[in-house]
Amino acid sequence: MIKKYLEHIAFDDDYDPNEIIELVGLPSGLFLETKRKNYSKIQNITNWSERLNTYTFRDENYTKILYLLDLDQDSDNQKSNEESLAKKIKDFGIENAYKIDNNQLIIFGNVKIIHKSFKKFPFKIHKVNGDFDIIHSGLNTLENCPTIITGNFNCSFNLLENLKNGPQTVGLKYNCSHNNLMTLRGCPLDVNDFNCSYNALTNLDYGPSYVSGNFDCSYNQILNLNNSPIIVEGDFNCNSNLLDNLKGLPRGIKNLLTKSNPMRG
Repeated sequence: MIKKYLEHIAFDDDYDPNEIIELVGLPSGLFLETKRKNYSKIQNITNWSERLNTYTFRDENYTKILYLLDLDQDSDNQKSNEESLAKKIKDFGIENAYKIDNNQLIIFGNVKIIHKSFKKFPFKIHKVNGDFDIIHSGLNTLENCPTIITGNFNCSFNLLENLKNGPQTVGLKYNCSHNNLMTLRGCPLDVNDFNCSYNALTNLDYGPSYVSGNFDCSYNQILNLNNSPIIVEGDFNCNSNLLDNLKGLPRGIKNLLTKSNPMRG
């Protein structure tokens, strides 16, 4: 027989408002604890079970009870998320040291992934303190790839059509060559070396603005250099494109490579 819990509270000298009492969800058996004084908040959705000798609630009221009792799930959820992420890292074969800070994964050391087979990286990485190479793996999106990479980033020889959701900070070289890129949308504004050769680009829109090293956009179908980087401090390689003039060249170039373009005059 199930009765409303108020019939089982004795408001006499033995009543302790801070007594810890148990709640069990039905049919799952989900377990909660709270102080007796809080029961007035949930009296309409909690019952006493003589068979179970405890207070019970229906599973569909779980979220409502947490809200009414002002219980915090964050620590439990965080622990569960961290355990799940740790399993994914292990299953994927990444043996680097790492830490999880506010549910953000930070990996220490170089990560090199070659000849895997997936359309997107299977879990989110916030930062890699080192290089991050993901090559010959069939990627068609950079979703879940690191947001910050202190070393080199190499995503060459994949199936990418854009660079959306990719890293926004790359400390050294950014290599996205040998893909199916039709736009540079999503790349960082400032990079060291940038290599987008062997793609399907017709322009350099949305590319980096400042390149402190070399810029290589060779073997594309680029028609003009409008919206190319403002500054390139190393070599600028635009070999094997469809350029008929060099208007829009970046400033600061050390060496200019322009072979195999239909230049006028």
